[in-house]
Amino acid sequence: MANTLFMYEGEHAQRVACMMSSIVCMGRYVKIGSNIAMTPYARLVLVIEESDLANPGLLTLPEKHPQWLGLVLVGETPEKMMNIPDLGEFSFTAFVDRKVLDQDAIVAGEGLARAVRTKHTNDPEVLKAIEDFLHHHNTGALATGWGEAVHSTPIEYIYHQGKLYIFSEGGRKFAYLYRNRHVSMSIFDPFTGFKTIAGLQLDGTVRFIEPGDAEYDGIAAARGIAKERLDKMAVMLHVIEITPHKAHFLWGEFGKRGKAPTQVYTFPGSPREQDGE
Repeated sequence: MANTLFMYEGEHAQRVACMMSSIVCMGRYVKIGSNIAMTPYARLVLVIEESDLANPGLLTLPEKHPQWLGLVLVGETPEKMMNIPDLGEFSFTAFVDRKVLDQDAIVAGEGLARAVRTKHTNDPEVLKAIEDFLHHHNTGALATGWGEAVHSTPIEYIYHQGKLYIFSEGGRKFAYLYRNRHVSMSIFDPFTGFKTIAGLQLDGTVRFIEPGDAEYDGIAAARGIAKERLDKMAVMLHVIEITPHKAHFLWGEFGKRGKAPTQVYTFPGSPREQDGE
């Protein structure tokens, strides 16, 4: 992902630049006029307040600036954007209403993130790396939620025939899962350096498999749990099946293979693939 530089003027513009930089990722924000090298940046976004539009110097671009330009105006009169000269030179524009600054800054940040998102193609080598990683690990953090409630559970899993399976006695996560079948699962190694970094985030949907269901015994066998042991247990083990839809894999090894360190994979048939993401 290429770096983005936000240059701002004004207190409200600084807040917007900070929020948008964090949402887009791989960004930095500095005051307009700062002495900063343009070389590390593929994109430049100006964030100014409508009260400063009378100062034409604010729209003077630094030397050797990136060709990809964005402009965000912060104020109360969106029509004033039409008075900005050469507005068509900008690849991205947005208006942030000062009265609802945080909400509009989030929308602008998400819009910019979509505009600069690198189109990815499903690389078979990436899928193999993801599956190898899943097979060589067995514990992750399962994130569930409903409304304003969120819950993260450190939990053991197995990866079997393209899906993740979790055996559980139960708990609060089930109350959330019954209401919301969308989950996120994170599996990672301890951080020792960027050359060896490894962290996988999977977004997917859940299905429940209970004792007596046709698949239950086969999944238990894949997990290494004998039916006799299950029958003797005082409590039932419920199975959460996670069908992955999208993976974000940050892996230092990708760099050694000439790839970007973060790779995105959309699993065939997932809703995200059908939506064209």
